[in-house]
Amino acid sequence: MKEKWGYNSLEYRKSQEHLVFDPIEKHKNIIEYNQKVFERNENCKPIKVSLIKRLLAYKDSDDYRKQIVYLLINSGARYHELFTGVWALDPENTHNVLLSNIAKTRDKTREISKPLLDDNPTTFMDVLNKIKNRNELSSHALVNRFLNRTIQESTYFLRKAYANMAYHILNDPSMAKTTYISRILGHEVHNEHTALNYQNFYIDVRDLLS
Repeated sequence: MKEKWGYNSLEYRKSQEHLVFDPIEKHKNIIEYNQKVFERNENCKPIKVSLIKRLLAYKDSDDYRKQIVYLLINSGARYHELFTGVWALDPENTHNVLLSNIAKTRDKTREISKPLLDDNPTTFMDVLNKIKNRNELSSHALVNRFLNRTIQESTYFLRKAYANMAYHILNDPSMAKTTYISRILGHEVHNEHTALNYQNFYIDVRDLLS
């Protein structure tokens, strides 16, 4: 049927033969799909995996500014939440930490489980405890100044990078990106519209392949 009528013909698509796995056509479809993804990504801003790894390595620094950057990129927390949030290890998921007293939410008892990009909750909690005695306002200004000088970004960018990298690691196409991002960032329940502000980025792995 395919040879007689062509792959895109109505006759072929209505035949039982069309239901048989065709590796050649599947390969062609994957190439076309990847091209569409690339074209879509060209309109977004890339977040390099190498940059995320470099910022995560700040956990070993004695500079409190770098320690705070590590905490933010690793958890996607708002700056305020590092100081006022209630943090704990997640007993049901050894890759995550728990956060309650979430900023910008009415229900302060609501608790969310946040995946960590470096998969190391114990180290995260240790570094978090080191910066708790810092002045939140003055340290925020100094961290933003440090980020602007080194990567031309602010702490808000770290939250966006975290959200996109976490979804990239999840690698579950059955879950909508807006739903996942809204959940891990602690947005109000049933408010996924805010998550759209985090989706004009894509994870760029090409620098790791070169």
